[in-house]
Amino acid sequence: MTRAVLKIGGGILRSREDLETIVKILKMNSGRENILVVSALSGVTDTLLGAYAHSKDVSAELRRKHQAYFDVQNEALDAKFKELSKLLSEKKKSVERKERVSAFGERLSAIAVAEYLNAHGIPALAMDAEECGIAADGRFEKANCVLEKTKENFKTRVIPKIAGKTLVITGYYGIDGNGNVNTFGRGGSDYSAAVVAVASSAQVLEIWKDVEGFMSADPRVVKDARKLDEISFDEAKELGYLGAKILHPRTMDALRGSKVFAQIKSVLAPEMPGTRIVEERTRKTGKIITSIAAKKGTCVVNIRGAEMVDVPGVAAQIFTAIAKKGVSIDTIATSQVNITFTIDENDAETAEKALRAMPHLVGDFEMSRGLAVVGVVGDEMNVPNTAARIFAAVGRRRINISMISQAALGINVTLIVKREDADECIRAIHEEFVLGE
Repeated sequence: MTRAVLKIGGGILRSREDLETIVKILKMNSGRENILVVSALSGVTDTLLGAYAHSKDVSAELRRKHQAYFDVQNEALDAKFKELSKLLSEKKKSVERKERVSAFGERLSAIAVAEYLNAHGIPALAMDAEECGIAADGRFEKANCVLEKTKENFKTRVIPKIAGKTLVITGYYGIDGNGNVNTFGRGGSDYSAAVVAVASSAQVLEIWKDVEGFMSADPRVVKDARKLDEISFDEAKELGYLGAKILHPRTMDALRGSKVFAQIKSVLAPEMPGTRIVEERTRKTGKIITSIAAKKGTCVVNIRGAEMVDVPGVAAQIFTAIAKKGVSIDTIATSQVNITFTIDENDAETAEKALRAMPHLVGDFEMSRGLAVVGVVGDEMNVPNTAARIFAAVGRRRINISMISQAALGINVTLIVKREDADECIRAIHEEFVLGE
């Protein structure tokens, strides 16, 4: 029998109608073993983080919200609300406690969804990451799954419980070696679902969304954007990092080397195929560009000075110092006397402090805010004249490019432009390649 993992995100846990759609999808696929991986209800994680920041008990508010959505009550759910109230009443601040609070929405959601399914004729069992043994390590809020340990745990804790039931498993977080909650970052339930698919030896992973699938561009920016029938792991990952909110970029990491068939499916049209995501395409599409996406709120850091000339390891020391402050670097361009890179605008102040703490390496530097990363992605971009056509299309719209980067494998070209020019930049490239071919 086919085993499938269905990821259900907060974007489709907004109303009673959404729950009815989930029941419909499961009944349409009753001939297979189904495992759900769920996010918190829409808005719940933000409510929990706000409660943590202001030491406010929102358990009663969340109880009312879940009651309105699901119209179910049971002892397990009542116990979780009491546990949440106690957790929120603690005054001490710590990253460990913040992680426990932020992941509580998934615990509530899993129990409530399972009870709702039971009430509608689908036998279901809720399991949280602790019960399943989803092992995690790394930095809090950006953890990685320890896949081999998780697979071992699933053999005894999860797989024996699948027969005859729809398991409903918490997304978003795992448990580290000390028993602490470690979250995978916002949107991390996609990653959780991929982990569960591999660890449970599933054949199918379906990421259910309220959109058709991956598009050639954001349809809010490009009215003629087209749905993509198929994209590769590398393309999906690049688009995820560039801000396309269809799929968490690390989802592909868990799936590599497995035999899991992955696709994006739409709750608005459950019978439609959506977008297939494959490790490598077996045939060429003839399309140079697959999709264009933008990540707004970018800061460009430009370091220059003679101190860097012929000094081994300068870039490594600079990037290590910034990484220790928890700042991720997106795009890099270097020369003998210049190092330029991009970071999230929200991390600019932290990065600036790190750079000023090493005057022996960093002489003069400047930081430019209010920018956007526009990424042009495609497995078949490595053909002559592609970059020239991109720059010409953008130039015709009189858009200035502050920085350019291209991966050696030729899967993407990254442009840095002013934030207000990003949408027009996407439209220009889309018209040149997607509509013009």
